[in-house]
Amino acid sequence: MTMTIVPASEGRSVRVAKGQKITVRTPKGGQAADFFAYNAENVGEWLSPPHTWVTTFS
Repeated sequence: MTMTIVPASEGRSVRVAKGQKITVRTPKGGQAADFFAYNAENVGEWLSPPHTWVTTFS
């Protein structure tokens, strides 16, 4: 298992292979993260929880 720490107001990118899982934690509370995921082989395929929420609940 690999851990990537992202300081407040910064960003990181990591590759996650098909079948792998990730966990996003907020050790000090507050906002966890702005999270975006892209298919490395097709960047037109992506996941954005805020966009999903707006689309399904607006």
